[in-house]
Amino acid sequence: MLFVGLVSCSPPTTVAPKAQTQNRLKNIYHALRILESENHTNIGRLLQNSTETNLQKGLLVLLSNNSQTLGFDPKIIDKKILSDGYGRRFNVEFKTNLLSKFGPTALTEAGFDVVVWSNGSNGVNENGFGDDVYLTKENRK
Repeated sequence: MLFVGLVSCSPPTTVAPKAQTQNRLKNIYHALRILESENHTNIGRLLQNSTETNLQKGLLVLLSNNSQTLGFDPKIIDKKILSDGYGRRFNVEFKTNLLSKFGPTALTEAGFDVVVWSNGSNGVNENGFGDDVYLTKENRK
């Protein structure tokens, strides 16, 4: 068999789900820093002042209401900011709740009183254990 020429086809570049999750978490933590600075209070207090009873929804409303300050397109906050690379919503919990259940862990080292993390590839919330994805101390800068 004779091949006259080979056609080069390269697949479209896609970001790996875990890397995409890490990038989105960095964006969230950066937004939290800005909101704390702008409002002179911590994120937990801002979320407690929300009329939302669910922390995920409260964070969505908080980011949406401040989208111009944060440079976010409000139309994509739910799907592109608050969802991980696997297409699932991030977990959001008060650090004190996690500490009371599990004690200090790498997940609770977050510099905020609210912690955000992904269930990881298996889709099971293991509260920062197993394959859950969260920003390590080194990556929060």
